[in-house]
Amino acid sequence: MADSLFNMEEDKDVQLMLAYAQGNERAFHTLYEKYKRPLFSWIYRMVPKEAVAEELAQEVFLRVYRARYTYRPKAKFKTWLYTIAAHLAFNELRHNKNFVEGEVHHGNEEGDPMINIPSQTPSQIEQMEAQQLIKMINQLLAQVGERQKAALLFRYFEDLSHEEIGKILNMKVGAVKSLLHRGLETLEVLLRKKGREI
Repeated sequence: MADSLFNMEEDKDVQLMLAYAQGNERAFHTLYEKYKRPLFSWIYRMVPKEAVAEELAQEVFLRVYRARYTYRPKAKFKTWLYTIAAHLAFNELRHNKNFVEGEVHHGNEEGDPMINIPSQTPSQIEQMEAQQLIKMINQLLAQVGERQKAALLFRYFEDLSHEEIGKILNMKVGAVKSLLHRGLETLEVLLRKKGREI
């Protein structure tokens, strides 16, 4: 089922994928360069082991590469890409329960996968407090159910619409909104236990 708001002609990434399907290798390279950081970032937040996240990200692009002759655009390219990523991440989480809570660290401007601190933070003290809160949220995300976590990351880190998240997670928009609401409530409860508020 195609995205209700999907317009193949307006999605430049879909056009690049179609160009790649016609033999344009540079088009694939363009897609890879555009999505390698955000894709790895999302996977790393879901599966907080850097080596595993790298392997999964490589597998996503390998599947995109192999889809050259079978690709049929039924959704935005980004939606399709993250559907593959979500499938692989969920499988990894189900088959490997040994991820250490709190292993994930906060980001930096060199592309580290976690949240970045804005450069205009007024003072070092405020920056340190913001870093502590970010680290705490990253750790708390590890305690949220995998589908809630995926939805939260898609909505608030990747800025995907409810419709796009529903396509990726195979859910109706209403169910996505409920999932996000429950996820935020869970985070709020966990933060309050640590004496912080969202």
